[in-house]
Amino acid sequence: MPKENNLRDKLEGNELDLSLNNLSVVPVKELAALPKATRLDLSCNAITILPDAFCSLSHLVKIDLSKNQLGELPHQFGLLQNLQHLDLLGNQLSILPISFFQLRKLKWLDLKDNPLKEDLKKVAGDCLDEAQCKKCAQRVLDYMKGINSAVEREKQRKLTLQREKDAAEKALEEEEMQLKRDKRKQAKAERQRQQQEQRQQMNHQQQEAHRFEEEEEEVEEVEMNGTQQQRQSHKKGGGCCSWFLWMALFAMITALLVGAVNIYQKEIEANPLYSEHVKPAWDKYGSPYWSTYVIPPWNMYGDPTWQKVKSFCKETTEDIKDFIDGKLKSRDIKKKKLKSKKFKGRNDS
Repeated sequence: MPKENNLRDKLEGNELDLSLNNLSVVPVKELAALPKATRLDLSCNAITILPDAFCSLSHLVKIDLSKNQLGELPHQFGLLQNLQHLDLLGNQLSILPISFFQLRKLKWLDLKDNPLKEDLKKVAGDCLDEAQCKKCAQRVLDYMKGINSAVEREKQRKLTLQREKDAAEKALEEEEMQLKRDKRKQAKAERQRQQQEQRQQMNHQQQEAHRFEEEEEEVEEVEMNGTQQQRQSHKKGGGCCSWFLWMALFAMITALLVGAVNIYQKEIEANPLYSEHVKPAWDKYGSPYWSTYVIPPWNMYGDPTWQKVKSFCKETTEDIKDFIDGKLKSRDIKKKKLKSKKFKGRNDS
């Protein structure tokens, strides 16, 4: 590789001739140190590739790379925006980098003797003279602009598709997130509803229990008031009721006795002995005699006593009186009278 001093020796004005030096690598660093060298001749060397740093030599106006072995140009070759003349004759180029359209100042281009693709070869033409090389430069720039536009459209389409895909994925993710949020909200709302129902149920149960307790208290209070009223009514009306009961019982017993007396009297009056023996005594002594001496033995002893009365009545009425007086004074009649008095005492109490 030639040194910077050697390169300076080959610099004539603004032209630097490095042709026929059997170069395989371009001395980019040394060339960058010579900004005056705006015209560079690298023809007839063995250069197979240009380094990316070569594109930083933006001061170059003319470059001759003819008769080398270049298979491709750097992707950023369009950065050489001051380039006006480019000779690529006799290399191995099949395509040009897309950035080539950026060489807006390019006025002359020779692409002869390169294995160009058919489209590019047709656009480039034969480049047999100066005029054809100038046309080649213009047509190739226009062609590369179209290629760039197509590439940009494709990039834009892919970018749009990618954006749409990303947006769709994002929308799907957002939808899934929204569904998850909705599910969480629904679950939360369901939990709140269940808790609210449980609280309402508990409140209802508490109200029912409270109402039941109040009803029980009211019932107990009513029962207590009723019991007290009953006790008071018993206290107030107990004596009156018992008095009425005793009076009713006494009246009933009196009615029974009166009825029994009437029955007995009818039975006595129906007896033949009554008209024969008793009636005369009744007529002679009157009712007091009858009530005192005849009825009590009849009530005490019944019919057997009457048979005894009958037997004495056949003799004399005085004997009947003596008999009844004797019986009235006897022990049996006294016992019956005492029992009758005790029974009457109970009824009166």
